[in-house]
Amino acid sequence: MMIEPDCVRLAAERATEAEFDAIEHLLQEHESLHEQNKPVSEYGARFHIRLAEASHNRVAASFMSSILHIMQERGRRIDAIPNARRKEIDDHRAIFQLVRARKGAKASAAMREHILEWSNTYFGEEDARR
Repeated sequence: MMIEPDCVRLAAERATEAEFDAIEHLLQEHESLHEQNKPVSEYGARFHIRLAEASHNRVAASFMSSILHIMQERGRRIDAIPNARRKEIDDHRAIFQLVRARKGAKASAAMREHILEWSNTYFGEEDARR
């Protein structure tokens, strides 16, 4: 979603250390489960929600939570793409490092790039042909 670049910019400005620690923990769990070859689609989706929550924008956080099921479905689709799960973790880690360093503009640009790069995975082949 294109509201996310603004969310990460705000998260870089507003997030608390406790919120940063929670996101870090989520990323560690995501990575651990990936290394065990276990399903991780929920973790990828929750990363986006945690950043929206850390922006302290209730509307954005509520919206992101409302589309959790769409993000999880997309996550299940990327599991079939070689190396996609690893790239998603790497992208999320890079975005989070910028947010935690409070580099809002760079985090926003990184999130925009991440969304655009992955946007084709939100639709199945049948939907993409329409």
